Amino acid sequence: MFIRGELKMYEFIIPKMGQGDPDIEIMEMKVGVGDLVEINQPIVTIESEKITVTLESEKSGLVHEILVQEGETVKTGTVVCRIEEI
Repeated sequence: MFIRGELKMYEFIIPKMGQGDPDIEIMEMKVGVGDLVEINQPIVTIESEKITVTLESEKSGLVHEILVQEGETVKTGTVVCRIEEI
């Protein structure tokens, strides 16, 4: 979490997906800027060589910014979106 001005922002990042640092493809964004999200709500579906998984939010809030695009290849630790905690 970080604070931008008076906003408390949670960065939703790609977690470590096993050993190594595999390429991870953003398959489908489940949210858009301005969407309200709840804890455990699906945020993004990703795919690596070995697994396809939908990642869920650990926080509730308002999607403030999306930093990746569907079809983009990213690495572990990439910030997918920022959620303003409300």
